[in-house]
Amino acid sequence: MQPNVLLVILDTVRAKSCSFHGRDRSTTPGLDRLADESVVFEHAIAPATWTLPSHAAIFTGRYPTDVGVHAENMLLPDDEETLAKELVGEGYATGVFSSNPFLTEGSGLNRGFDCSHTSGMGLTLFEDAFDPSRYIRTRDYDQGLAKVSELLRELAGPPHAMAKNLVNAAYYKCQTTRPRDDQDTFDPSSDDGAAESIAAFRSWVDDTDDPFFGCLNFMEAHTPYRHRDRFLPEWATMEDVRQLDQDRWKYLSEELELTDRRKELFEALYEAELRYLDEQLDSLWSALRERDLWDDTLVIVTSDHGEL
Repeated sequence: MQPNVLLVILDTVRAKSCSFHGRDRSTTPGLDRLADESVVFEHAIAPATWTLPSHAAIFTGRYPTDVGVHAENMLLPDDEETLAKELVGEGYATGVFSSNPFLTEGSGLNRGFDCSHTSGMGLTLFEDAFDPSRYIRTRDYDQGLAKVSELLRELAGPPHAMAKNLVNAAYYKCQTTRPRDDQDTFDPSSDDGAAESIAAFRSWVDDTDDPFFGCLNFMEAHTPYRHRDRFLPEWATMEDVRQLDQDRWKYLSEELELTDRRKELFEALYEAELRYLDEQLDSLWSALRERDLWDDTLVIVTSDHGEL
């Protein structure tokens, strides 16, 4: 019997922040228990420092420099074979679940996945029409009139097709430009898509008779951080947390100074998110056990990069 395969990618999670890798705070008690019954790789190195090229390497088994995915080409080449596509050929049902649009919209990383679920924000309404995110990732080199001309060609077509294309374009514009939640309005009990992704994965597994290859990417440890006060150390007051500017580029450009106090607060928020994510992972393992799938599933937990 072919085993199920579950690939869990903890976006932006550093090994040194996990308690099973030596962090002196209990940041990952659930993963600690999983590590006790698993093979733990202590010298794994991420192939890239950000999501897209790192996942391209994970899904193809090739270095990002060989795949050719980078900041100026954010689209997986059509001739690249992916693990998901390979497993489809072996009779697997395949599904990817995340709130990270790089994995589920327009980058080509969802190639080979029969089911592609974006938690929290769908960027298009019609799957069989114009995909703005794919267009943007392949047309960055067009400028001025050339860019306008190419866009008009993409939108053109018979009346019913053009209508769908225009709706997708307008919806994408609305979704990507509308104001996101300000950090002061973050609900400490909410997540960054983990609960929805796990729920979608459970429903998908329940409807699947074949062995499955599922990939879940979790964004909880990625900025901006929510205010999970129940996991924060006592010295990190909510007043301090709410006043912390989380715009990373202000610190990289030295517009703001990354003082020792701010760094401590960032680390506290980061590890609180990791602790929350660890709870969500426990619910994922429970879902497999409740369905008698745990012993028949190869579970792989990794990360794509650390926090800069």
